[in-house]
Amino acid sequence: MAAAPEDPAALLAAYRKAIWKMIGLGVFFALCFAIVFLARRAGKLPPAVLTLPLIAALLLFGVDLFRFVSLRRRVREMREASS
Repeated sequence: MAAAPEDPAALLAAYRKAIWKMIGLGVFFALCFAIVFLARRAGKLPPAVLTLPLIAALLLFGVDLFRFVSLRRRVREMREASS
């Protein structure tokens, strides 16, 4: 995993990119959840099947979530230091 940039402009650019990535992953997760929900109703599957998209999202997108939280913290610290 690449370290967060030290340059404020590069840090803000990385943070904006991470925001858009989180939005895209959120939309992807919502679509997957909807598909699993419809498949569960159509196939009379147990409600526990709905945990599959959540577990898969945490496993697949965990690194991106951690990077986003880390960048958000660094941007907040940078803004507090500048004011």
